[in-house]
Amino acid sequence: MQRYQTHAKRASLEKTYSDEELIELVYHLEQAIEQARDSKQRVTLYFAKIQLKTCWNTAPMCAIELSDIKEIELPTSKKTMVIMLQKARKGYDIDTYHLDGRTVNSVMQDLLHVKALTEPYREMDSPFKSLLFIYQEYGELGCVKGTNITSYINALLEAQGCGVRYNSQRIRKSGANYIYREVAKDLRKYKKRMRHSYSTFIQHYKQVEEADSQTTLGEAIQTMQSYFTGREISADIIIIDKDNPKYQQTPTGLCVSKGNDIEAQQYHKEYRLLHKENGQQATWCSDYLACIWCKYFRTVADPDHVWQLLSYRDYVLADMRASVSNLEGNEQQKEAMEVLKNRVNDILRQLGIRNPQAVDQAEEMQRNQGMHPFWSFAISAVTV
Repeated sequence: MQRYQTHAKRASLEKTYSDEELIELVYHLEQAIEQARDSKQRVTLYFAKIQLKTCWNTAPMCAIELSDIKEIELPTSKKTMVIMLQKARKGYDIDTYHLDGRTVNSVMQDLLHVKALTEPYREMDSPFKSLLFIYQEYGELGCVKGTNITSYINALLEAQGCGVRYNSQRIRKSGANYIYREVAKDLRKYKKRMRHSYSTFIQHYKQVEEADSQTTLGEAIQTMQSYFTGREISADIIIIDKDNPKYQQTPTGLCVSKGNDIEAQQYHKEYRLLHKENGQQATWCSDYLACIWCKYFRTVADPDHVWQLLSYRDYVLADMRASVSNLEGNEQQKEAMEVLKNRVNDILRQLGIRNPQAVDQAEEMQRNQGMHPFWSFAISAVTV
């Protein structure tokens, strides 16, 4: 059984591309388009570029005709495009895709570019002239065919030094549009200067990626500082290996505060009237929503504490978001909840590096047992 699971996991990984492989594939594809010598190479490479972004099947893409593409002028003076793909495996049923230049970034522009690129060949007498992906070779009109398109794309990419094989099935399972958006930003800069090697590009790309991550984190901290006023927000994620009974237990993890710090004092100040009405003397801060951004917060790399974080994200924050969805002026609340959700994801990502088994077990516990009991006080009860 263990051997079967190992092979199944490996087979699953082999069906998809990693982010690094997609980045390399996209980089060399753009380089190959820039250096293409004839119309066959250029049209074929644009075919690959569009497939990378859309994950469309090869055969329906090869069969796209100009009549399958409709450009629509909207009242807002923006243009959108409708494209129809006919799939033989679905009984020749037609799938319709709406492109607006944003949802699938720049695919509409790529299709229009191919259309303009092949326009001079439309006057030739050929049964292929109605197809989108056509080219001229040896004075005759040819079209991109699904039987040999993959091998030809790989030959062109290998000539550029690409170490990743182009595979349409892996592309359909991976999806490269989000990678393409990031890489394309830097490729535009690179085309204005001298040619750079892939190693130089990837080094620069990683720097840009890191800068984007820091900017996102900075914006999240600023949002949380305005939301949790009077408390210091920390970007650090501190993980310990074992539970410590001397620390305060919270629904999201552990708190190492002594109860006499600024955060606790601020909490007591905000809820002084509530504590006075209940006749209770508050000792600890109990603002559990703010825990994951607090400098005193610690999480433990074990299944139970990971389960607490998963329940916070999938039950508590989801319930809060639903409760404010119909309220006017809820932009600040929605933004804060999105930041909290992303913060939990960042912590879970670090926990996955530290102890991947704990994350897997926690996900299994939540599937079987539902929400962690520590959060039962926070969910609105519904009785029928």
